[in-house]
Amino acid sequence: MNRAFIFLTILAALHLLGGQTHAKSQKPSKDMMLILIHYKSGPNDLDVKKLTKDQTKTVPNKTDMAEFEVCEVPYPQGVADYFSYIVYLHTPSGRYWIHQSGGFAGVSHFYGPGLVKDLRQ
Repeated sequence: MNRAFIFLTILAALHLLGGQTHAKSQKPSKDMMLILIHYKSGPNDLDVKKLTKDQTKTVPNKTDMAEFEVCEVPYPQGVADYFSYIVYLHTPSGRYWIHQSGGFAGVSHFYGPGLVKDLRQ
């Protein structure tokens, strides 16, 4: 019974993360690198205060995920109460959002949208 439960738990986690894993193996695009450099405030930290909080944004569904480049900025190993960040870049429009999650209180916030063209100025 325990093996079946563990297998189903792992299978469910892989299914839920499946839409976000495609970009992890790819090198970030120039636009994604521009976003990461612009908001970088530490080795594993992004400064999201430059963007407004977006209460309506959710993770793109699997159908829309093909239009997004996704880049994860994980928290450092061995740290339990650090923020992790996922950047969602909508490649056709150049709009992006930063999802901040984790921390001591376990937050989950989207910031944005921002426009890549504004970062080039």
